[in-house]
Amino acid sequence: MDANGTFRISVINGDLTFERDALLLGHYHATRLTGTEKIMDRLLGGAMEQSLDMGIYPVAIGSHQIFINTHPNTERGIFVPHPKAVIIAGLGEEGKLRAADLVQSVRQAVIAWSQRLAEGGGKGSRAAPTTFELSSTLLGSGGTGVSPGEAARLIAEGVYRANVRMAEEDEERGSSQTRSPRVAHLRFIELYLDRATEAWRSLRLQEAARPGRYVVEEVVEEGTGALQRPLDLGYRGAEFDFISVAATTDAGGLPVLSYTLDTRRARSEVRARRAQSLLIKELVATASNDQNRDEQIGRTLFDLLIPIELEAYLAGSGEMQIELDPQTAAIPWELLDTTRAADEDLPWALRVNLLRKLRISTFRERVVDAGADASALVIGEPQAPAAFPRLYGARAEAEAVIARLAGTGGLSPDAVLGLISEEASEPGPGARDLVNALFDRPWRIVHIAGHGVPRVGGQAGGVVLSNGAFLGPAEIASMRTVPELVFLNCCHVGAAAAGELLNTYDRAAFASGVAGELISIGVRCVIAAGWAVDDDGAKVFADTFYASLVRGNRFITALGEARRAAYRHAPDQNTWAAYQCYGDPDWIFRQLPSDPNRVPTRVQDDFSGVASATSLTLALQRVFTEVRFQGADPALKLESLRQLETRYAKRWGMQGDVAEFFGDAFAETGDIEAAFRWYEASIAAPDASASMRAAERLSSLRIRHAWTIVDAAARTRHGTRKGERSLEAAIARADVLLNDALTLLEKLVAVERTVTRSALLGSAHKHRALVDDAAGRRAQGRRDLTQMKARYSEALELAAKSGVDPVSHLENLLLADVALNAGTNGWTLDAKSAAVVERSRRKSDPSFTSVVGATELAQYRALGRRRLAANLHKLEKGYADLHRQVGSLRLWRPVYDRACLVLSNYGGRVADQEEKAAAQALLALLRDYAHPPAK
Repeated sequence: MDANGTFRISVINGDLTFERDALLLGHYHATRLTGTEKIMDRLLGGAMEQSLDMGIYPVAIGSHQIFINTHPNTERGIFVPHPKAVIIAGLGEEGKLRAADLVQSVRQAVIAWSQRLAEGGGKGSRAAPTTFELSSTLLGSGGTGVSPGEAARLIAEGVYRANVRMAEEDEERGSSQTRSPRVAHLRFIELYLDRATEAWRSLRLQEAARPGRYVVEEVVEEGTGALQRPLDLGYRGAEFDFISVAATTDAGGLPVLSYTLDTRRARSEVRARRAQSLLIKELVATASNDQNRDEQIGRTLFDLLIPIELEAYLAGSGEMQIELDPQTAAIPWELLDTTRAADEDLPWALRVNLLRKLRISTFRERVVDAGADASALVIGEPQAPAAFPRLYGARAEAEAVIARLAGTGGLSPDAVLGLISEEASEPGPGARDLVNALFDRPWRIVHIAGHGVPRVGGQAGGVVLSNGAFLGPAEIASMRTVPELVFLNCCHVGAAAAGELLNTYDRAAFASGVAGELISIGVRCVIAAGWAVDDDGAKVFADTFYASLVRGNRFITALGEARRAAYRHAPDQNTWAAYQCYGDPDWIFRQLPSDPNRVPTRVQDDFSGVASATSLTLALQRVFTEVRFQGADPALKLESLRQLETRYAKRWGMQGDVAEFFGDAFAETGDIEAAFRWYEASIAAPDASASMRAAERLSSLRIRHAWTIVDAAARTRHGTRKGERSLEAAIARADVLLNDALTLLEKLVAVERTVTRSALLGSAHKHRALVDDAAGRRAQGRRDLTQMKARYSEALELAAKSGVDPVSHLENLLLADVALNAGTNGWTLDAKSAAVVERSRRKSDPSFTSVVGATELAQYRALGRRRLAANLHKLEKGYADLHRQVGSLRLWRPVYDRACLVLSNYGGRVADQEEKAAAQALLALLRDYAHPPAK
């Protein structure tokens, strides 16, 4: 930042987990962390999830929370936590974020981090910096209504205003006070290049429009783990699609439905559809009735209500939340249906797992949620006046719900209170007992099955109780502690007043209904019946719903399972569609606060967007990146990869570039043989679209795999004849792999000699020397070590000429020298080269590589003096101390491989038995770290 307060802005296309600086994220209201927040929470050891569970996580505009990262990523061998902190800014409800809100939240969060730095909390010391660098995602753009470009401009504006406010504060305090640290460099981190580019363009326009505020770098910087664009055309920060529908009027005063889409298929598409109020009212009245058996009404309503140009985006499958106002909530969206394909047997709402969200303006400001020790109240067939018939099915439903909630994986039996009659012939609880129970203690779940009537005019309505009383809005609003889930299986209570449908926008009318009041007081999830339901179908719905929740599924998933079960039970009835379900798609029924996701669910990759060779390569790149950089389970991603291969290999697998990406992905997920096959196909492809890198990667994979199979056979032979035969076969296969790799590399070098290719040749001879040692070919091994040294010397020279960092090649050069000469009279380690390597490591943050490298150099010096035995304890301690901090096999295996090269040759060269024993002991230690013995 210069004297005028101007700060620098960079846009980086890459993975944010590699960022060192404090990282700014945004949070829309939700009951669980997803996307970027979920990844960061894992790096912080679950601190963000804990804050969310405790109810102190920032949600409201202007709220924020700072999480200092104290968890180094030891799987990557990094000892300094990256990022140093995560700053969460509240963004409120999705779909309601205004530009001024985003600026305000960013401003407040940046000021809070500056104050933390001034206190010394950001650096772990008392010294406060005058300026600092800040990293940020394109926060807000993962939800509806905010584009990447708009997000970038508003975030930059928020940072600028934070700097201005801190400068004003310093001016007011005077020069005697400590000055507030200010942002000197803002770094936007975005995984997808298309979104990063949009943000960069928007920032450049803003820079020109408001000169002097900040300077935007001239290019988008390529970071680690970057991807070109999402597989789908849209981008969502959540796992579900979001649709907003609002009833308005056009210039002529006629009713119009306005749609806003934020889906994986389309982004913020706004369309209006003129609606004939009387016609739709008649169809809705007919559809919203338990006697309706006409499926054509659902298709007619879909055609009338949904614009033609949006049908393709709404059809299909997945998860969808639809935001409604009080007028559009009266429409039975669950009954809408498209013309089904020949292989589709489910209505539209079941294919898309439809969930509602109510847009309201009145709500309780301070919501007290039920705690983890709260209970469940289940009421079956409350006593009603004589004019209402008995509901034996409601009682049976309540019994089934109680059994589910108090069963395996649910609440303890004493935490579930059932208010039902002891005998089926007797009436249920009276009004006094029911209301007393409702206010007796905090309830996490309230389930009521009984009669209900809508509120008409000024008369009362709600759940029907004895003596003509109702459990209505006033009673619900009086609850001090808010349940997480309320399930009202009472005919009509979920219905809006009939007069509201597509009439003048009257929010208060619908909020007077029971469902509206529950939402307004802060209940997370509400299920209410819009019309009378079939007893058996209702029981199936409720039982399936709670069974799914108990298994650990999300609210939207449980609803989908319940609706499908009710539909399968009676497809000729409309009970499955009667339930209007509102709430948080990600809410999960929790048994204990320490066990928020009791039963993890496997998330399947969605490859429905693969429609071309280009989109297939995007999907393959995503698999590769998620495993290498984002910590995805290789076994799960290998399943996804094999699905892609099964579906699309015959269609596009003969293209060289596609085959190359298949090779990359299979290599990263651990299927080496499949990777060989695909890399070989890419090189041989007739279209020659594969890059030269494919041949280099194939060579590298062959080289590493050759030693892997030989070492595995050598470690497991156990002196048996079978083990010896396995080793012989592995050596023979390794020789073929290494010869093929060397042949291919020599062809590449004949085209052009590069640093990478010279280094790969050095690696080939290094690994062949290891195989030579396992095969007892000492003379050949020495020739390969000599070639290794020559090739790495060549790579070092080329690196110096081309400006490439030469340290890794110098390290391999030292390794070759030690393996060739350690134990020989008069030989010592090249002190000059060792000093260069040491200086280079001191320049970077402490890491596994730098610490293990220092121990290896000490080991090499001991070998040069033939004093390994005298230094054995110190070396073992150095390795053991590091192993206690970092146990990653991926990091220890290269250390063991290098030890095999130097210690085996040293042990075979020296005559002193104590030195031989020390070499064997040290090698055994590193072998156990790299390949732990089976327990």
